Amino acid sequence: MLEFSLYQYLNSQTEITNIVGTMIFPLVIPQAKKNFTPTYPAITFNLIDDVPIYDLSGYVGMTRARVQIDYWSDVSNKAVVNLADVVRLKLQSYRGDMSGTNVSNCRLIDSHTTYQPPIDGSDNWIYRKQSDYMFSYFL
Repeated sequence: MLEFSLYQYLNSQTEITNIVGTMIFPLVIPQAKKNFTPTYPAITFNLIDDVPIYDLSGYVGMTRARVQIDYWSDVSNKAVVNLADVVRLKLQSYRGDMSGTNVSNCRLIDSHTTYQPPIDGSDNWIYRKQSDYMFSYFL
């Protein structure tokens, strides 16, 4: 459920969509097809784990989820860093209703940059930043 809420939330934030348009996807950027050609910059996200929280009396009604968000650009490393900062400002310490999910807290727990070298002999690199967020939410 968190994945759907996060997808809706990211797509509802004009500061994010002004940069990526509709290029926000769960898991991977789709391959080109008849009526779709992927473009950069883009965002992908993946639910790494989703664990119910228990105490001695049982399930407490809260779940903790780790979500990896990847930012992609074919322009520069600076472009992915800037995009990641825009998303971080929208998610860091988020509390409240996130498109149907009651989020208690969201925090950035890890982040690093990487790249994919060109495979065609060109100088067209793909730049990527990965950020892991920990969400605590109620079902």
